[in-house]
Parts: sequence; C-alpha cells; structure tokens
Amino acid sequence: LNALVALGALCGAVASTRRRQLRLRSVVFCAGMYGLMLCLAVLAPSMAWFGAVMVLSGFWCLMFLTGSNQLVQVSSNMAIRGRVMSLYIMVLIGGQALGGPMLGWIAEHADPHAALLVSGGVPALAAVTVAAILARKGSLQLRVDWRDRRHPLRIAHRAAA
Repeated sequence: LNALVALGALCGAVASTRRRQLRLRSVVFCAGMYGLMLCLAVLAPSMAWFGAVMVLSGFWCLMFLTGSNQLVQVSSNMAIRGRVMSLYIMVLIGGQALGGPMLGWIAEHADPHAALLVSGGVPALAAVTVAAILARKGSLQLRVDWRDRRHPLRIAHRAAA
C-alpha cells in the first residue's frame, strides 16, 4: 500500500510542475482534498478501493506539500526567507512527530479506522476553517444553483448591504 501512496505522490509531483499560478486557495483546496481522501479511505469496501484512494491521497498530499512550500518561499521577505523556511519545516516535521504517537495511541486503543479518520479529519477541518476565514475576509459567499448542472456551486462576491 505504501507503493500506491508513492505512485500517487509521483503523479502529484509531475502535476505540480504544470501549475501556472499558485494561490492560497489552491493550497487550501489541496489540503482539504488530502484530508477528504484519508476520510474516504475509512469507507473503502475492499482493498482495491482502499488502494485507489491511497493513490489519490498520495497525489493530494504532494500537491499540498509542494504548493505550501512554494507559497511560503514566494511570500516571505528575501532578507529572512531562510528563517521563515526553517520555521515552516520545523512546524511541518514537528507536527508529524507529535501526530504520529497520538494516532498510534488512537489506533491501539480505539480502532485503526478511527486513527485514519482523525488523520484525515484534521487537515479537512483545517482547510474548511481557513477557507471560511478567507471567504469572510474577502467578502465571498458560496452560491448554490441546482438548475445549473455544469456549475451548481459558485463562489461569488457578497452583495453590499
């Protein structure tokens, strides 16, 4: 199964080279998709489906990691870029060092499915929270139009009150 995650990560690495522009919303989207794929893996009815979802989780994980790395580098001041990147890497690796034992404890005492659900739920919840904050800050709202079959969901500017 690790080879399937690696296959997805390889596809994500190739796909990340095709990005024309990098925006914060695309990084948030990739984090949300990564979390969603891990949550979907819990519901996989067979090993084949689980493997397919693991390929997708590897893809979205690498899309998020490359996107966030690029965004931090491009957004930081050149005079302190090295310090900013070291802090970014410390948080990234430190989060894994703290989350690993916690998920191991959940898998041992509750269920491996619960651990996988938590490992997917945290980035998905974080992505939804950041997206809501960005939408509020940018005066955006989600509009749903079920009559438009091609684009039932749209992000639009909030009407002035």
